[in-house]
Amino acid sequence: MLTLIKNDDSNLATIENDSLQCQISVPNLVTMLSQHPDNYVFIKDHQSLHQIANSNYLKLFGMRRNQDLQTKSDYDLCGDKTQSKIYQDLDQEVLDTNQVLDVTEEVIPEDDPSIRITMTGKIYPLQVNSHKANYVIGVVQQQSKLLLRHLDDLLRLTASEICALLTKRSYNIKVQWGNIIAGKREIQCLIELIKGKHAGEIASSFNLKQSTIESYLTSIKNKLGVCSRSELIGMALSSNVLQQVFI
Repeated sequence: MLTLIKNDDSNLATIENDSLQCQISVPNLVTMLSQHPDNYVFIKDHQSLHQIANSNYLKLFGMRRNQDLQTKSDYDLCGDKTQSKIYQDLDQEVLDTNQVLDVTEEVIPEDDPSIRITMTGKIYPLQVNSHKANYVIGVVQQQSKLLLRHLDDLLRLTASEICALLTKRSYNIKVQWGNIIAGKREIQCLIELIKGKHAGEIASSFNLKQSTIESYLTSIKNKLGVCSRSELIGMALSSNVLQQVFI
């Protein structure tokens, strides 16, 4: 059970079970739940209005301070009445049943509407000066970024954003003469090459030796049956290599 006790000085959350009881301030509770670097944490009231969130959640919607988020509804954040009604119904189910609920949500980041982020996690009931749940705490993680619409959308992403998209070590890619297996690093190097970077610049981006990058590029050239930089780029584009991985 998680109970929130409000007084004039601070907001305190009391966490208790049969053998333990402890108190923690609400901001510190959010910080505690955020210790996993990939956690997105938020608290909403019984009307599904946001009260507080961690930095990951704020950044997702282009905000810097909790003051920017407070009292905003899901509709304010996503602009979709149907989707926001789904979120509100999930919150209400948690409040009505006083049970933890597994959730999966799709979010469009404020800073890049060309991609979708699938968030999965749990919503927990929270009691605030009440004998029944009247707030919810969401703790979710980013599963994947999906639905890039065009190759140009991909090429606008940073190297770190592309790395986050690549959730597997290798990918099966269909070419004219059959299938090849391209490794994650090979794909990353190929993307940077198509962006116009040379091996030295790519090495700097990934904090690797130039010889290592050249080895990755040689490997993907051999797999695609080409010899030069221009042939590699041309083959990758004509065979829709990147679209098969991302789009």
